[in-house]
Amino acid sequence: MKRVGTLCPSAPAREGALLIGVVEANGSVTFLPQPRAVNGSALRALKVGREPERRFRFASKCQRTRCLNWNASGCTLIGRIQDDLCPEGMNPAPGAPCSIHASCVWYAQNGLEACANCRLVITKADAG
Repeated sequence: MKRVGTLCPSAPAREGALLIGVVEANGSVTFLPQPRAVNGSALRALKVGREPERRFRFASKCQRTRCLNWNASGCTLIGRIQDDLCPEGMNPAPGAPCSIHASCVWYAQNGLEACANCRLVITKADAG
């Protein structure tokens, strides 16, 4: 098993998080060339309007066993996302690694297969 990375690529917007992408109108995420640290004033600005997790993607330190998505084999979220977005028998084209892939827990566990669906993940997607 690969070494598990240290960043969760679908984290809540909070002080110290990294802004890594913007949710586009078509529901996909455009990743920033470099992550940007979120400080207090930036976080307040990002919270104007809809919840920031509906409009942006954030990364922060992986909480591992303190996260509901973690089990003995690692982060279960990316596996569930891959199952939901990629029906059995389909193999999505690997996505290009984003600027945090070197420390991303999903990339550490699944390599480029995780990147294939990552751009479709919205931390707090609109219902319906």
